Amino acid sequence: MQQSAQAGSGENSTEEHGVLLAASLADRGLRQGHAVGLATYGEGLTWLPPQGSPGRLMEILHALALVHAGEQSLPELLAGAQKSIRSGTSLVIITPNVEVEWLPVLLGLVRKGITPTVLLLDPRSFGGEGNPTGLAGLLDEYGIANHLIQRELLERPEARPGSQGKWEWRTVGYGKAVAVRRPSDTGWRPLGG
Repeated sequence: MQQSAQAGSGENSTEEHGVLLAASLADRGLRQGHAVGLATYGEGLTWLPPQGSPGRLMEILHALALVHAGEQSLPELLAGAQKSIRSGTSLVIITPNVEVEWLPVLLGLVRKGITPTVLLLDPRSFGGEGNPTGLAGLLDEYGIANHLIQRELLERPEARPGSQGKWEWRTVGYGKAVAVRRPSDTGWRPLGG
């Protein structure tokens, strides 16, 4: 949530897309029985250690609903979290920060036995600046899983299953409601390709 790295505005911003992506991944992880946590630093620090408890999703969604970009940098957040993240933990970093300044801190986490995956929100596709291919190439060289995510990818219909359609009703004689359109069931499908 580093303000200087964000691009776009409103619903078409890296901030909004990052929050939506984090919420979706938290939901999926919890449904698969994993312990899920959240660390953000926007206007203030949010730290929810990994848990698999029934109310965890609501805690994460509440925290994400309140988070806004701030001055704290990604390297500072990663350095601070390093003390709390145990070896053997998987870490997903969602960021539009394409600068290499945070790579040394990430490599320190890797040496500690943490397995990162970096989801790079391409700032150019949100109207911002910066070239993510250089950072993605370095991540590849170090064997760190990473994915470059364009705004258009997250706006595809299959990325928004809830918008695949809504129930549409028509009232017929005597007030009976009949479904004229049902939402399609998209399930989980790969978005890349």
